Amino acid sequence: MRPGVFCAVLCLLHAAPDKAPAMENWPMPPPPGFVDFCHAAFGECVRSKITVGNLGIPDRSARRKLRAVNRYVNAAIRPLPEEQNAGDDHWTLPLSAGADPAGDCEDYALEKRHLLLQEGWPSSDLRLAVVLVPSVGLHTVLIANYGRSEVVLDNLNPELKRVSQTPYQLVSIQSRTDDLLWYRAAN
Repeated sequence: MRPGVFCAVLCLLHAAPDKAPAMENWPMPPPPGFVDFCHAAFGECVRSKITVGNLGIPDRSARRKLRAVNRYVNAAIRPLPEEQNAGDDHWTLPLSAGADPAGDCEDYALEKRHLLLQEGWPSSDLRLAVVLVPSVGLHTVLIANYGRSEVVLDNLNPELKRVSQTPYQLVSIQSRTDDLLWYRAAN
């Protein structure tokens, strides 16, 4: 192979249209509230070894399930602004907590993840992410992978959107293989 062609092929292999590969070169500690959550609810933070691809879930069915869970949790939990938490970054599963489920963005994301895991969704295809929302600030969402799609489940939006279709700037995201390993975005 000629040197120029080799260089071009190498450059193409390293050029990523998505931010995910570059982002995963920057490990960082998980959010402290998530670490506390995992200590309190260890079973919620154990990764399964299967993926949607080897479950045989059709893309259309997977998308319907994701949309249903997103809408259900958004309607079932009463929004609790961060300032009402008195600065406490306590991540919980509000629907499991009692009669008046209330929570902020992390709690919505955790609850969606919890329900999808209960339905048999592979943990490797469900990742929590911290994003920067232009009008809100830091915000936590659930990113779900199915087939060749990656969508955001968000308490600010009842509709699923591909990550690239949101105005969000990714700050950090969970590893696909280890809940307590997070990656900083390389922005």
